[in-house]
Amino acid sequence: MFDIWINGAYITYLKGVTDWEEVGNIKQSCGKASFVYYSQDRLEYEDIIQKRKRLETLDSDHADQNIVTGSPILVASGLLGMGKRGETGKTFEVTEGGNLKMLEAAGTPESLKMERENLLNGIYYDTNTPNMSIFDGEGIGSNLPIIGIKIRFLPATLKAMNK
Repeated sequence: MFDIWINGAYITYLKGVTDWEEVGNIKQSCGKASFVYYSQDRLEYEDIIQKRKRLETLDSDHADQNIVTGSPILVASGLLGMGKRGETGKTFEVTEGGNLKMLEAAGTPESLKMERENLLNGIYYDTNTPNMSIFDGEGIGSNLPIIGIKIRFLPATLKAMNK
């Protein structure tokens, strides 16, 4: 299938048995370009389906882990009593040798963070999608020149030109 855009018309051809056949001729009186949808045998994002599934699992597991370990836990030994609910400046009564301490995770799980970043970067790379997140250009404000933005979209533009 291919299209011809001429002044005032949009013509579509499809490969027939022996030759190309005209299958559409749409008059364009307003001079505007139409949006065109093409089907294809292979999904555009097929290369990243497994990465996307793993990323969703990782995000879900990470959220579950944060529920369990995200907040400090009060560990008490020899606890006899504690302040009532709603009181500010609660006091705890412990036996001799008793102990109260806060238990916290040592830090963010770096391996999970690294895997998540790798999966996201792989998704952007495999789909030729520019990463335009607000964090990607942090600190540069409006100083990013227009050429920098165009360069970010270059892989996607080249991919579209090859279709």
